[in-house]
Amino acid sequence: MSEGKKGGSGFWSGFILGGIVGGVLALVLAPRPSEDIGGDLAERGIELRGRADEILAKARERTDTVISDVKSALEQQANVVKEAFEEGKEAAAEAAQDMQERLRRERGQAEGPTA
Repeated sequence: MSEGKKGGSGFWSGFILGGIVGGVLALVLAPRPSEDIGGDLAERGIELRGRADEILAKARERTDTVISDVKSALEQQANVVKEAFEEGKEAAAEAAQDMQERLRRERGQAEGPTA
């Protein structure tokens, strides 16, 4: 009979211990209320929005820098082309003037002295 009492108390000890462990696991693993999930999602959304705003601000800053650099480079190149065009124009005018003078001299030599 002592074995029956001992076995019965062991059963109840195991039953109580199992209930405690099961209750703790149920609390840990139980689904959370939708209010908690919604709050977590809202917080995560706010965090992601903040990160997206930071990334966007950095991208805009980089874009502005690149645009400024490109504008500056284009202005420099435009000035170089303008200067080259003006120099070419002057050289062409000088060449045309030299050519006209040569033609006048050649015509003058071909006609000979008129007297």
